Amino acid sequence: MAGGAVRGMPLTFSHPSGRLTLEAVLGLDPLGWKVDEVVMTRTARPLMRGEVFIPKE
Repeated sequence: MAGGAVRGMPLTFSHPSGRLTLEAVLGLDPLGWKVDEVVMTRTARPLMRGEVFIPKE
């Protein structure tokens, strides 16, 4: 391998349902750049919030 792994800064997109973050790990081999790993995380907005009453009987 011509070079070691290169880590970049995460790229974050905001959208109405939450956030999407991407991070790629790139490497360099004799043929050029290659993608070794891609990490994706996603958040979601809460759909409901509240309380539930459950009787003991």
